[in-house]
Amino acid sequence: MQVKKLRFTLFVLLLLFGLLLAACGGDTQTTTETTTETAVETTEETTTETTTETTTETTTGGMDAVEVFSWWTGGGEAAGLDAMIAIFKEKYPDTQFINAAVAGGAGTNARAVLATRLQANDPPDSWQGHAGQELIGTYVAANQLEPLNFLYEEEGWYDVMPSTLIPLMSQGGNIYSVPVNIHRANVLWANPKVLAEYGVDMPTTLDEWFATMDELQAAGMEEPLALGEQWTAMHLLETILLASLGPDGYEELWTGGDWSTPAVTKALADFEKTLSYTNSDASALSWQDAGQLVVDGDAAFNVMGDWQEGFFRELGLTPNEDYVWAPVPGTAGNFQFLSDSFVLPKGAPHREAAINWLRLAGSKEGQDAFNPVKGSIPARNDGDRSLYGVYLQSAMDDWASNRVVGSLTHGVVANDSWKSEIDTALGLYLSNRNVANFQSALTAAATGADQEAIDTTAPTTTATVSGPVEIFSWWTGGGEAAGLDAMIKVFQAQYPDVEFINAAVAGGAGTNARAVLATRLQANDPPDSWQGHAGQELIGTYVAANQLEPVNFLYEENGWLDVMPETLIPLISQDGNIYSVPVNIHRANVLWANPKVLAEYGVEMPATLDEWFAVMDELQAAGMDEPLALGEQWTALHLFETILLASLGPDGYDAIWNGTDDWNSPEVTQALANFAKILTYTNSDASALSWQDAGQLVVDGDAAFNVMGDWQEGFYRELGLTPNVDYIWAPVPGTAGNFQFLSDSFVLPVGAPNREAAIAWLTVAGSQAGQDAFNPVKGSIPARSDGDRSLYGEYLLSAMDDWASDRVTGSLTHGVVANDSWKAEIDTALGLFLGTGDVAAFQSALVNACASSGTCK
Repeated sequence: MQVKKLRFTLFVLLLLFGLLLAACGGDTQTTTETTTETAVETTEETTTETTTETTTETTTGGMDAVEVFSWWTGGGEAAGLDAMIAIFKEKYPDTQFINAAVAGGAGTNARAVLATRLQANDPPDSWQGHAGQELIGTYVAANQLEPLNFLYEEEGWYDVMPSTLIPLMSQGGNIYSVPVNIHRANVLWANPKVLAEYGVDMPTTLDEWFATMDELQAAGMEEPLALGEQWTAMHLLETILLASLGPDGYEELWTGGDWSTPAVTKALADFEKTLSYTNSDASALSWQDAGQLVVDGDAAFNVMGDWQEGFFRELGLTPNEDYVWAPVPGTAGNFQFLSDSFVLPKGAPHREAAINWLRLAGSKEGQDAFNPVKGSIPARNDGDRSLYGVYLQSAMDDWASNRVVGSLTHGVVANDSWKSEIDTALGLYLSNRNVANFQSALTAAATGADQEAIDTTAPTTTATVSGPVEIFSWWTGGGEAAGLDAMIKVFQAQYPDVEFINAAVAGGAGTNARAVLATRLQANDPPDSWQGHAGQELIGTYVAANQLEPVNFLYEENGWLDVMPETLIPLISQDGNIYSVPVNIHRANVLWANPKVLAEYGVEMPATLDEWFAVMDELQAAGMDEPLALGEQWTALHLFETILLASLGPDGYDAIWNGTDDWNSPEVTQALANFAKILTYTNSDASALSWQDAGQLVVDGDAAFNVMGDWQEGFYRELGLTPNVDYIWAPVPGTAGNFQFLSDSFVLPVGAPNREAAIAWLTVAGSQAGQDAFNPVKGSIPARSDGDRSLYGEYLLSAMDDWASDRVTGSLTHGVVANDSWKAEIDTALGLFLGTGDVAAFQSALVNACASSGTCK
């Protein structure tokens, strides 16, 4: 305890010293070192890091540098980039070009590595991004980019860049990237020699295509359609959706259309049939490998964007002799497009050199060097047609005359969170091939997407001192909502002239609320304050994205440094600044039970995992088939983290999050086996239940146990239940002496519409009166150390005592130990495991997720 006090004293001294420097040092920019919320696709490929040269403002010898990040590492992509780099070096011979390309189709790996770089406040000077929701909904929403209107004006680009594209790179009247090309996604590539050998022609409709591939299979070519890893299956899916639904039906899917219609059912059946013609080793192949199957005559067809033509040309192949092409059958007259572009990040290490790179990327010279080799057409409308081959000239003509629709896989039509849900659903479907479940998952993903059209108008906000205050949270039911209402009453009593707008969004663990909040922030429409978990979720998302104001002044004015816990303040701070006001402490590792059920079956509360298994075996033998109540997937993640702690112990548990232990160890294997065994005792309808529903099963005697955070006690108290009569509790078996914690807090966003009212809310949230009104009802203990113990019930008093004496570890589910991208990969792996039960595959996915996060090397 003396060591903890010493560390906290040193932290406070450093914090106060930082505040003094800030007061005396003017506009010195501080450096953030943690994660930024960058929606990254979670299942296309395992992330591999590349080593890039670390740069400062000048390289050795005083030479300027520019580091440019992309995913162009092979085939025509790399060759096209090299062609543009060669021109850059001619124009700027005194600038060293650092090519920080990262391999991985569709940019999956590159964006994961980029996220890690941004988390460490180590941005490259420019990076590649797809125009559309990927660009606007990630980097622009996170305030990570500088507007480039000045370049468009200086270079005259408004006159030569396509009217289709500029809105997809703009927000609030500002343009944020420079497009270098246009790609077509809906292209069917074929080997004409194979077609001639088998006596078949290029099909124009889906039915013709199916008939052709039936003929090829009957003649001995079992796998006539070449496919690669999962992102290429998503690419195939989007083209089949367009072919089946037509352009109007396809576009309706992304603008509020119904995914549960018979038309979509038929489209997914068409996709299922198309997959029946593909190679069984697809998941092990890159897009180039799939193209090579066509070149080698091992397959007749491949669906891929027209970067495939750049790859074919790099192989020395001749168009219309070694390969032919056509629109994907059923999509003639439609151009399913995407566009690569480059950006200027805020804080670019070599800003002027980055601007020079962007000037070249947007120039006629640069685009005409890049695109003929890359296998794409220029974004500019004045490209030199004579430089482009027969395929690309046909693409230019089609771009000018066809109906244009956007790509899903390549960032145009869906924001990253929606696309990630589709990708998860696709991964499950590829493993089980259940079309009905796939459609249900796609429908649910669309329903939860809450995607808005990109806003190209200038945002308008008004900041007033006495106006309303809009507070965003996920407290909508049970003790959570009642606790919030109690604190609102305190606020309204102190600030009667401020209208309180409760913008709570339902959804356990805040999953839905954070998705809605992300959309609000993308639209530059922040609430006045929002709830966030202390730890990586707060620091690694909103602080890293420069979306929050420091609130040190509130800690100074209200004396909070003396009453807020030493464990918490570092988790809500960065570079000497404190960024939120914690309102509570929760415990995650709690086992809740119905004592009447235990007495009826003659069993006791278990203390170890083995005892728990034995007790649940007894309950099942006595007729209670599902003794452990479980809810939707996030509650399974919550259960998972407690089993990891029980199995590995606190040192082993902490080690898997800080990179000092291996997720591939035998100890983790045993922990996952324990988790798999635990799940055998749970209810089969778990995915359809909320956490409250799972708690109700225990209350009703339909289950004996439930693992949930201590907000469950707030729910039980709201039901009028009596502790130690209607419900009892203990640490999750195997975790006694450990307090697996999380903390809710509120923030002050940059650009809060009603800043003074938001500050008033934070003042109440951090006060003793506010916390002592909120926490006894919520089912949590106050973040402050001076809470009135007489207001808290028996359970919460025991939690206060344990918080003061137990070993403290952080929650995964609730934002403490893992950043959002790592947690998302774990959640995807968990979803697959819940569907398959394959422990080995689950462990492998967890190993890969840790590697992707940058924690495991």
